[in-house]
Amino acid sequence: MRRWQWKLRFQRDTNYYFGLFLLVVASASLIWAIWKDAFEPKDFLVYFLIYGWGYILLLKSDTEYRCKRLEKRMTEVLARLETLETSMKRGEA
Repeated sequence: MRRWQWKLRFQRDTNYYFGLFLLVVASASLIWAIWKDAFEPKDFLVYFLIYGWGYILLLKSDTEYRCKRLEKRMTEVLARLETLETSMKRGEA
């Protein structure tokens, strides 16, 4: 019998996953409060702050991740362009 294994590859930093965790916890606690009729308007501020914190962490992490990918790709393109220019100069001489 073959064991089933998780094949998870974490490509993002910890802020991304912590932000996701905060959003899930805030959503679950808000749903629980509404379901159990334990929701009080003053508690909404706490839910809102947790949502905001999670969203900001996700946005920050995602922006950094995309910028790193863009920087890596631009470096590759510039290296290929430089190689092309060098080979064209050799062909002209």
